Amino acid sequence: MDPITAREKLNLFFDTLPDSVFFPLRDKGLDPSLLTTDIASAYEFVIRETGNICEGVFRVLKGEDSPSNFVGFIQKDEKIEEDNRQKIPALAYEIQQKLFEPVLPILKQAGFPIKEGKVAMPIINSQFPIPNGQPAVVSPYVLENRNQESGIRNQANRTPIPPPQGSSLPATSYPPSGGLPPPPMDERNLRALLRIAAGTKYTEQVLRAAFEDLPAGLRAAITSVDTANATQNIAKKYILHVDQMGALASEVGLVLLGLTHPADFVKNLATRLRLADPRALEIARDINAQILVRVKDSLRSLHDRSQSSKLSTFAKATADKEALHLRQSYGGQGSSKKHQTLDTQNPN
Repeated sequence: MDPITAREKLNLFFDTLPDSVFFPLRDKGLDPSLLTTDIASAYEFVIRETGNICEGVFRVLKGEDSPSNFVGFIQKDEKIEEDNRQKIPALAYEIQQKLFEPVLPILKQAGFPIKEGKVAMPIINSQFPIPNGQPAVVSPYVLENRNQESGIRNQANRTPIPPPQGSSLPATSYPPSGGLPPPPMDERNLRALLRIAAGTKYTEQVLRAAFEDLPAGLRAAITSVDTANATQNIAKKYILHVDQMGALASEVGLVLLGLTHPADFVKNLATRLRLADPRALEIARDINAQILVRVKDSLRSLHDRSQSSKLSTFAKATADKEALHLRQSYGGQGSSKKHQTLDTQNPN
């Protein structure tokens, strides 16, 4: 199975779930596509090796296959390198624990025809020990990425705000700021922003505000299938790991949102993708040629407007500082002291 197509199918499955399923999964931080690619990356699978992994997860979640067949389905993928084949049982078991076990009951309750069965616990060996049933083959950089993402993807600590009486909408969570909740946003746009937020310092609210301030062309580019396909094809061209592909898509989104200046794009790619600068530059050139060049005028206008606003703020602050200096020099306490001295010298 082509890995890009398989991942798109899994993304589409999640994006088109009914609200009664999507919101509980989102609030628990359970995005099947992100979880699957995170786990595959932890076991050091590259993109071309993940086709049957993503397709197998899709088949189980949709009720087309049993989890008990998951390992065998992955093993059919001839693109998986020999040194990674021995990791398949442990990888599948981690997906069973972290994805199938929490997600399948929710899907089953919603009426999905989920098939019975579980991924069997793999046999423990010296190279891939599984203490307490948890696979231990996890790359440090993936743990770091997961920790960075926990504030965005796992939002269980947010305060739920119930819908209006009589509304069929599910409760939505917002930060406990005491203010009014933000206005409704198209679900497709919201889900695109959540993917951009993964692994960054930006909150959903910051990204929403930036998105709503964009011209129509840039909004369309962020949610465009063409943008997603171009990003995935570039990731495949440079044989990026699956977590690197997610980081690449996130960085492209931040540029389109205007939160990253294009001049900083290469530097940010090198940092987040853990690449040497020349390699990051090559990827950035492809992104520019296939995605950013189409919206270059909108981006230029966006950053010109932002720079103009910063200069205006700086000019006002400078003017206020100068005015304060003048008041202190020729009025206020300075003036009183001056008159006091003159009065002392001339008591009459």
